[in-house]
Amino acid sequence: MLYYFDYKLGKRVTGANLYYKRISEILKAYGQATPIKNFFGFISSGIKRLKPGDTLITNNGPYAFIFHYLRKFLGLRFRIVRDVQATLHTSYLFQELACADLIQPDDVALFPSNYTRNLYIKLFEHLTAENTFVCYPCIESFPKLKPKPKPRELVIGYLGRCSYEKNFHQLLNIAPKLRHRILAVGELSLPITSLPSNLVLLGELPYHRIWDFLQQISVLVFPSTANIESLGRVLLEANHAGVPCVASEFGASPELCPNLVGVSYTSQEVELVHNHPLGLVDEAALLQLLSKNRLKLGSNTGYLNHDKKLMKILNSSQKEEPLAELNPRVAEFVNKTKIYINQEYNYSTIDAIRAYIALLKKEDITDIGITTHNISEQLGFTPKWKLC
Repeated sequence: MLYYFDYKLGKRVTGANLYYKRISEILKAYGQATPIKNFFGFISSGIKRLKPGDTLITNNGPYAFIFHYLRKFLGLRFRIVRDVQATLHTSYLFQELACADLIQPDDVALFPSNYTRNLYIKLFEHLTAENTFVCYPCIESFPKLKPKPKPRELVIGYLGRCSYEKNFHQLLNIAPKLRHRILAVGELSLPITSLPSNLVLLGELPYHRIWDFLQQISVLVFPSTANIESLGRVLLEANHAGVPCVASEFGASPELCPNLVGVSYTSQEVELVHNHPLGLVDEAALLQLLSKNRLKLGSNTGYLNHDKKLMKILNSSQKEEPLAELNPRVAEFVNKTKIYINQEYNYSTIDAIRAYIALLKKEDITDIGITTHNISEQLGFTPKWKLC
């Protein structure tokens, strides 16, 4: 029997939330899987009904280590399929560290990109090509769109948090040098008093309205080097809408976008409890690409049929997946990345699990980023990143 969480979107909608909701939709449509309605009820008693041969997919956040520990503590035998949705994020690093000594041979981890998968295999000895897959079901759920009308003018679009870690400030830097109008959708979290005259901030939009936004723009810009980046879902969405993208040569962007801007990484240690940019994009190159009239379209080919791939993984029929070759600059980043843990933390004791659950009950479990950052700080788990 398959068990999954009946995931509901909260106030904050992110790529991770949308992924968990999509998993829930796929398994509900499958019809032969059992939904888990109450997270805390499940960990207190419901987990005891899982039997050998059952599979639990943890589509509710970076909390898989709780189920791994309870499985061992209660002497149970079932399979766990966990995931990583934010690469250098305290919560998913914590999850993997806590799971390390609790993995069964048939457990697997799912990653949204080759970049995130390769990096985690490099960071964690218990992860291999045999027990990991790239799987991010989403494009089958995208709406059918009418052919994109030919724009009367070139319009640059930005979709996502208008924040420092996403390098939105660099777009603000070059905006006055661009002759084109810029439309930005997302929450503004930068302390600015005025915007360039050619940039219009539209604020946050309901998710279903992003497709209307993508129909209005000529090119999407994605300059992020945020530590949390694992995919860049907006690139998948833009590709689906037939909108070319200009992106940083960072993370998974080269897997989806051919128009790349070089990155200069910081030489400083970066604390991962909060979100930070790990580098800056080349503003001159960004300006040059955004001034072009014609750009190459990206492709979502690597994400076709991931709904079916998910079911094969859950049914243990998906073949082993060799590690993909990364973009050379991304491969260099992966090879040079070092994570420093500030203290020895005993992740796999009943006291540690109880402490985490107690803190989790006080937070909004659907707001993964804020909740898990808060818990990490309270537990004193403050890992750091550095390029060596």
